[in-house]
Amino acid sequence: MPYTGIRIRLAFVVVLLMSGCTNFRNEGAMGVRSSISQQGIPASRFGALYYNPTDLIDGAGDVRPGVGVIESGEHFSISLLSAYICGFRESKGLDVLIPGDDSNPPQQKGSGCREGGREPEAADRTTRGEVAIIVNTGEGIRNAFNPSAEENTGRVIYYNEDVRESGQLINARNIPIYGPQKYNGDSVTFDLWMLELDNEENAEVSELLSSLSSMGQTAYPPSAPALKVLNTLGSAFLSGNHDDLQARINMRFDTLPPRDSQVFRLPLREGYYAFVREENRDLNPEWTTFQVNEQLGELCEVKAGQRCDASDQSTYRGQTWFLIRIAKESAVSALKFETQETIAAFTNRMATFKAQEYKKTSALLQALDTNLDALVCKSTEVKDKAGSIDQVKTQAKRSELELDCDGTESQ
Repeated sequence: MPYTGIRIRLAFVVVLLMSGCTNFRNEGAMGVRSSISQQGIPASRFGALYYNPTDLIDGAGDVRPGVGVIESGEHFSISLLSAYICGFRESKGLDVLIPGDDSNPPQQKGSGCREGGREPEAADRTTRGEVAIIVNTGEGIRNAFNPSAEENTGRVIYYNEDVRESGQLINARNIPIYGPQKYNGDSVTFDLWMLELDNEENAEVSELLSSLSSMGQTAYPPSAPALKVLNTLGSAFLSGNHDDLQARINMRFDTLPPRDSQVFRLPLREGYYAFVREENRDLNPEWTTFQVNEQLGELCEVKAGQRCDASDQSTYRGQTWFLIRIAKESAVSALKFETQETIAAFTNRMATFKAQEYKKTSALLQALDTNLDALVCKSTEVKDKAGSIDQVKTQAKRSELELDCDGTESQ
């Protein structure tokens, strides 16, 4: 697998990715709730996020049956079931938000993508944008809670150059984020960022982002070299595009409490977790009207007399949202990931895949390698005052860097 070639180019690409210069940061406020099957609350309804320790463990310190808590030694996975994106800003010239404090639109106008901070006539259904979703999750101590920290890492799991600003479901479902993986009982951190990219500034990296998204949607064991490459590129991309942030959530799941603990906890539990973005930061999402459509894997808005099932048309389209599923998994389903980690540690941390997976992953890495070649060569072009490429100076610059760009210009 072409890891060496990719690493040689990382230094050049990191500089390119970190050169973002847009200035439309507007994260909004992110509401979070969980939908967990427990006594008195249907699985599809949203309830509390934090729980009393006595609801989770009994007097002997054992986990109560049926509460969905993931215990040390069990296996679990995290997936992005679906997401709805809307209300981002493609560029200042196409900004549809009303003047004034754009982060705090009038409450009487609501806070959804159809109304929140928008004039009714401004809901232009033709405006498109480039959207990337980046995630980072894992077990143990992590440092990802500082919004300005450039060491924030993550991999691109979704990228699309044609997302409608007035709102749409993303064209992907059930994207693996983590695992299946054995749980060792430590705290688990979950980070998610959504960025809207400027078309002109990011034209050079669109092909790279497509490759990163394709690779990012593959589940990797935490020690796989491919994951490290993806995290390196995702980190550089995220650091260089802080001003493009349109949504962000950083959260940590607690370890199981001791028997005598009295404070509420956010445990790692099997269930659905909805993240709903509010444009109006003084308002909270209407959680009593939301429900998980378990048959479609979507967030739905249930009104009087309606049901939320596969035949319903009640998918919630009022705000940007992300629906995450945390699920218990069998040891068998996690075996290949755990085996890869063991083998990787034994063979200098080289990834091992079954023949079918190797072929697919190798092809993606080859595509990524090709895009990196093209980006490196593109970044070393020297242009004259008329905007034409100065072949002599360009070749001299590439020779100084020992770059061979023959054949990459057309890719």
